[in-house]
Amino acid sequence: MIRSSASPFEQLLLQQLTQILALDRAEEGAALLRQAGYRLSGSTPLSSDDLAAFEQQANFIWSALGLGSARLGLTPHGVTVHHRLPSPWDWLEAVSVARLLGPLLEGWYEGWFHALAGGGLTTRLRASSDDEIELIHGPRS
Repeated sequence: MIRSSASPFEQLLLQQLTQILALDRAEEGAALLRQAGYRLSGSTPLSSDDLAAFEQQANFIWSALGLGSARLGLTPHGVTVHHRLPSPWDWLEAVSVARLLGPLLEGWYEGWFHALAGGGLTTRLRASSDDEIELIHGPRS
């Protein structure tokens, strides 16, 4: 359900996203959102391959866009991203923020990592909850 405080564009966008993410098209919708995130990474480039600077630059972008915040860390399996999700927007009720933003952020981070380090590794969603998603960027498994 969309609250009336949403703009007409927000209402249209959310209606389209919820249709795309309907159970019978969930994989197609997630792929579309990952692709959109990858493309968005090109319009919000990061300029450092230092993990602390990367995290700081990413959080500046997430804060400006109202898309939460992230903590990055190194493990033997790759770079982990713990992305704290924003509270649901006031006009958003029934759609899970994690379900909408998980694939989008997966693509966005992959685009950033590929731009900085090349495309030999991949970013995957490891876990999600109502308030956080966990991603890992590392070797394809």
